Amino acid sequence: GLDKPREIALASAVAEAGWPASTTAKPRVSLAEAGANAVASAPQPSSREDIALFDEGQGVFVLHLQGGGFDAEAAATLTQALRAAAAEPSLKTLLVLAAPGALAGGAAAVHAAALDAGLYRAAAEFPYPLIAALRGDADGPGLLFATLADVLVCAEQGRYALASSERRLPPRFARDLARLRFGRALADDLLLRPHGARGSELTQAGWTCSVLAADAVEAQARAVAGDLAAKSASALGLLKQELAAPLLEAVCALAPVDAAPVTSESELATTAAVELPAAAEGIRAYSLDAGVL
Repeated sequence: GLDKPREIALASAVAEAGWPASTTAKPRVSLAEAGANAVASAPQPSSREDIALFDEGQGVFVLHLQGGGFDAEAAATLTQALRAAAAEPSLKTLLVLAAPGALAGGAAAVHAAALDAGLYRAAAEFPYPLIAALRGDADGPGLLFATLADVLVCAEQGRYALASSERRLPPRFARDLARLRFGRALADDLLLRPHGARGSELTQAGWTCSVLAADAVEAQARAVAGDLAAKSASALGLLKQELAAPLLEAVCALAPVDAAPVTSESELATTAAVELPAAAEGIRAYSLDAGVL
């Protein structure tokens, strides 16, 4: 039979309250108090106690994110977790299970902190397939992190947004990477939505990632993880290299954004709104690139 899941602690003490019963286990690898069996890592800020990494056996590692919101500390802890998982010899795939809101709320300062921590690069360079299961809302830098997963599973009623004028995140902070990841049309459509889009709306817009009822997201993601873990580690490693190669340059080009007020429409548009006939009142068109409306 399968061994019980083993927790890889990201801090000296990890809160037990709220964790699924299947994940209660004693810490096995501690990054906060490095010992003989600890994974080596650069010094990091204190770890978030609502984020924990587990080895569930058969090459599947699961990173649980409770709904504490996405801030600088969460970005640092996620980076620690990715590095810890990547160093595990039995690893074949990593599943990120994000509770509603766990990857939401990050502003421009959090994006800068994620860059400083190396979060985006750690995700892009992860050596094996990465699966992100979002059971609810995700936005800004938290969603940008999730989009770097090789497999993305979203919730129908979850709201997803990259740009945000309220949080000083103009579309340009993620535009090039989003276009490369999802294609220009789908990326620009999401970036232009001032309040993002529901998962069901993403499906209607043409997104091909899995979008399911919230209570079905985890099961679908675990099924994908199980299928991947049944394959050889060498084959998965080669597959990951092929999938990640096109994204690395765009990830390395990510930069902090200034604190100037922005609006998603004005940032993405390169010219003013185009005049349309009176019969089309209520419809606006923007020039995204030369010759493209």
